[in-house]
Amino acid sequence: MNVVNDEPVEPPRSWEMVITAAHVQGRGVLHFPRSIVTNYLPHHQHGIVMVLDNSNISVNCSIKTTPRNRNEKYLSQEWIAFLNQANINVGRRIKLTISDPPGVLSVGLIN
Repeated sequence: MNVVNDEPVEPPRSWEMVITAAHVQGRGVLHFPRSIVTNYLPHHQHGIVMVLDNSNISVNCSIKTTPRNRNEKYLSQEWIAFLNQANINVGRRIKLTISDPPGVLSVGLIN
């Protein structure tokens, strides 16, 4: 935990990324940053709803865990479906924010 002026500082709940050709073509997955996994995703959580900000687009996603490390989590097929439904293309920068409690993953488009 970080401390500023003797007050605990919560780690960020969001991160940014650029969509690649692998994502759009269905070969890429969405990896959760380690800080998100260790601070906000309970080990027993197996699903999350992805929602595109300012729209009615949402997709129920299964959270997968890599066999080698329980702190490596990602989204796969539903992530690709979300990109297709939201018409998010290669090169687009997005901001992902996990809710509190972590039932929703909001996706914002960055200009």
